[in-house]
Amino acid sequence: MCLEGKPFGNGMPLAAVVCRESIAESFAAGPEYFNTFGGNPVSCAAGLAVLEEIEAKNLRGNAMLVLKRQACMKALLSEILVGWGLLYEKT
Repeated sequence: MCLEGKPFGNGMPLAAVVCRESIAESFAAGPEYFNTFGGNPVSCAAGLAVLEEIEAKNLRGNAMLVLKRQACMKALLSEILVGWGLLYEKT
């Protein structure tokens, strides 16, 4: 389960709960209300606009690319540090 805080709305106070369907189904039994703005139209429109931008600009794909680059850089840096005899934490 991932909880997204108010920055999720790009300036609009908005939050989200992201989870597997099986977890989401458990909310059907209650609590029925656990948020600040409760689905008002302005907050919903802001949330949809943010999701549309994430999709249109392929931000998920970009995040995966950045993670791969960071992993490559970490591996390269680890090899350099070992060559210099420096201590580091290898995870």
